[in-house]
Amino acid sequence: MASVEFEASGPLLFPAQPEAAPSAPSFAAVRRGGRPRLALVSTYSDLCGIAAYTKSLEKQLADAFDVRVFDLNQFLLRATHARVRRFADRHIQEICREIREFDAVNLQLEHGTLGRSCRDIFRRFTWIARAAPRLSVTFHTVFEPNEFDFKGFFRELLSLNLGKAIALRSQYNRAHLLSAGVATHLRRAQRLKPVAIIVHTRRELWHMRY
Repeated sequence: MASVEFEASGPLLFPAQPEAAPSAPSFAAVRRGGRPRLALVSTYSDLCGIAAYTKSLEKQLADAFDVRVFDLNQFLLRATHARVRRFADRHIQEICREIREFDAVNLQLEHGTLGRSCRDIFRRFTWIARAAPRLSVTFHTVFEPNEFDFKGFFRELLSLNLGKAIALRSQYNRAHLLSAGVATHLRRAQRLKPVAIIVHTRRELWHMRY
């Protein structure tokens, strides 16, 4: 694991070497008579790699934090029907109301666990980021903001392949919103509170740095 920390004041700081999660809480003040409260927002009950990762993380952090996992309901969040999507939004809003009372929040971000459409994913992500008093985001997938393929787009238009042209634009919009859009939102959030990101590889560390 490698981490990139967004400090509340000053520019981004990037560690020279990958570093693991701290073994003890680094809060300026700890609640009296107990450990700091940590909210893990993740899939949990489903048989998936993210859920297994979260359960392992919960055990590792239990000695240092009072940990509570907020399970992302995949039936609601992966739905495409408009009415069910509204229930999914309420589900995220209920989580947001509760995590405000925690000392820190970690979001296990595999984008598809927050929804199917990129706009649903981004909207729900921003709600969680805004509600967290202190935020860390573990990226299980890192999208790269590649330049738009204008040549391919116009080639498909001139060939009257409208479906392929629209698909090219949609793929670009999705990748851009979930890469540059998410990064921009985190940079803005760090003006108000401590924000850190966690990635799996050194390549992803350098990608997020630049």
